[in-house]
Amino acid sequence: MGEALTPMPPNNSADQVAEIRRLNAWNLRAQGKSYREIGAELGVSHVTAWKDVEAFHEAEANSIREEAKHHIAMALQRNDRVIAVLQPLAESGDLEAADRLDKFEKRRAALIGMDAPDRKEITGKDGERLNGPVIYVPAESDD
Repeated sequence: MGEALTPMPPNNSADQVAEIRRLNAWNLRAQGKSYREIGAELGVSHVTAWKDVEAFHEAEANSIREEAKHHIAMALQRNDRVIAVLQPLAESGDLEAADRLDKFEKRRAALIGMDAPDRKEITGKDGERLNGPVIYVPAESDD
């Protein structure tokens, strides 16, 4: 059985009503309901049900993107502090510090999207091409 619908509290603004309806539409869709079923349950058309699910999905995606930006900014700050310590050591000839500096600079470049992802072709037995779904596998770390 799916989640219960969020009740509509009295005296809500039109925006609040729409936001609650979008949440309910999303929950119903997650339960496997069709847009027509969602619309019937929420008292709207199937087109509005679809729009509500899409709007909720987009709001969630925006929230995740904003959270990711925050985490990237924090990682960049930590990375930059380490680079600031390693830079003078590497410049003075410390080879271990130079190696570490290189790794932190590569990590920084990856965080800000300077490096394109590695493309690798995966083949089957005897090198023949595989047919099937394509998935993204992150590159292995140098550590």
